[in-house]
Amino acid sequence: MFVDVAAGYTRKDYSFDRRVNVTVNALNVNGATSGDTDGNGFRVGVNTGYDFLLGRFTVGPRIGITYRETTIDGYRESGHTGLELIYDNQNIQSLITTAGLFGSVAVSTGFGVIVPQATAEYVHEFLDDQRSVGFRLAKDLGQRRFLYQTDPPDRDYVNLGVGVSMVLPNGLQPFLNFRELVAYRDRSSHTVTVGLRIPF
Repeated sequence: MFVDVAAGYTRKDYSFDRRVNVTVNALNVNGATSGDTDGNGFRVGVNTGYDFLLGRFTVGPRIGITYRETTIDGYRESGHTGLELIYDNQNIQSLITTAGLFGSVAVSTGFGVIVPQATAEYVHEFLDDQRSVGFRLAKDLGQRRFLYQTDPPDRDYVNLGVGVSMVLPNGLQPFLNFRELVAYRDRSSHTVTVGLRIPF
């Protein structure tokens, strides 16, 4: 049995580019705007599982919970269209639970042990709701505030992963993993991780 606890902080820099093309009463406004801002990300999570050893095979359940909070500072676009916008601060919260299964098999060779492995996990999102983001026209003297809504998130989706690691003489452990997000309505994600563990 194992329990992993992780916490992290990320400082983020954002750069946005937007194309403006509006026609009103035969007057066409066409141009580009840009904006820069920054934000912060906080994360804390707990994962636990149990491995059943069946000869060369290892199989075990995995469950976890992760909370994330991301802030994006408000910013003002720059450009020459007359339709530059000023955006409010944003705060994004996420609470996800995962439940899955891990499996691997150890294959002995003349140069070390090769361990192919696979994971599958079901993910449920509790907090990341559809949000309303406030903005104003930068050149509007009245500074009237408008809102637009973000896309609603998928509450349920699946992560699949396959990989292989090797245990070489002197304890060196190179590894390669591929992870895919599936069953999410309007988002795709592919992650490849390559690394080397060196004991000391």
